[in-house]
Amino acid sequence: MSADSYAQRLKYEAARVRPRNLSERQAVIAGCFCINAVEGENHGARSVKLTTDTTAQIADFLSKEGFQHLVRGAKISILPEAFEKMDDLLSVCFREGAEDMLSSDREFTRAFLRGAFLSGGYCADPEKNYRIELHCKNKAITEVLVWMLHSIDINPSISVRSSYNMIYFKNGDKVSDFIGLIGASNAMMEYENIRAARSLNAYVTRTVNCDEGNSKRQSEASAMRTEAFRKLVEAGEDKKLPDDLRAVVRVSLDNPGASIAELGRMMDPPIGKSGMNHRINRIIDVARSLI
Repeated sequence: MSADSYAQRLKYEAARVRPRNLSERQAVIAGCFCINAVEGENHGARSVKLTTDTTAQIADFLSKEGFQHLVRGAKISILPEAFEKMDDLLSVCFREGAEDMLSSDREFTRAFLRGAFLSGGYCADPEKNYRIELHCKNKAITEVLVWMLHSIDINPSISVRSSYNMIYFKNGDKVSDFIGLIGASNAMMEYENIRAARSLNAYVTRTVNCDEGNSKRQSEASAMRTEAFRKLVEAGEDKKLPDDLRAVVRVSLDNPGASIAELGRMMDPPIGKSGMNHRINRIIDVARSLI
């Protein structure tokens, strides 16, 4: 298996989910070929290009349904003698009101979205970004896909490109839900592990930044306090202060890098942070009136 990226591992696992019945297998085929349908035509694509690791699985589904096809590398083409039979299978997806009818069947929705993702989907590397995309060329199938996503509580955005509509969503929880919905449980667990690690790293970074910010603010406040007290002493105004405030000035100038809590513990007798802060503010008010 040449699955060297998360997206490849995800598709590899999703392709190997075994349909539980005939209807589910047909839904995977329908999703796979409908998402590549050409705009303006009411039938699915005649050929699809998959990843190398998923081609054999879809080809096997086609064989079980009796669809004559040709496999060349990662491309699967339906042979002309199977066009009518394929169109009979897919025509329901293009009928008026199909989006409401199809999205009401939960199991069909799961399998259809799995097939659509295998041939027209993209998943971003969760180490960098949380994002699922479905690229659809046909307006009718775009509406079917959007309704199906709505039915599983995913509200996607649509970006119109020159040759296709890009249906996408970026909410981390919804990306995880989608991966689980299409049956890739191992890929979902890997995704959640990556999310947890990223969340932890982000928390650590925020904590470090907060600590650094607090240290910087404490340093700046200490420097301002020391400068104010120094000018007060140079002007001889400290002698006019009460004994308890003169003691604060003395301790502060002797320990310019200490925090307010640390200065409070150095007092005789020690005082709490709140009491120390109150005394410092009183002294600064006096200093400001002189500076």
